Amino acid sequence: MSLKRTDTIAREQQIRKSIHDRNVVSSTSIAQSRRIKSKRCEVVIITIVHIMFVLFVLGRFTINHGPLLREAYYVLIDTSNDSFVETPSFFEKNR
Repeated sequence: MSLKRTDTIAREQQIRKSIHDRNVVSSTSIAQSRRIKSKRCEVVIITIVHIMFVLFVLGRFTINHGPLLREAYYVLIDTSNDSFVETPSFFEKNR
């Protein structure tokens, strides 16, 4: 009878230790997943800020240099034609 009792006590201790170990591992993995999620959020926020900055800079550049960009675009279109016939540019047509 005492053998059964010690077996039961030993089994209960083993179960408690197993549950405790599982809880420790679980809390460790939860902490790791939270760190990964916070790192992911940080990367997403930094990426969004960089994209907004690039759009702002491109917008300001386009506003300040719009005519220059338009002229460069039409020059590229004119030079991309393989025909050697001289065609008036967009600005010459509107004169």
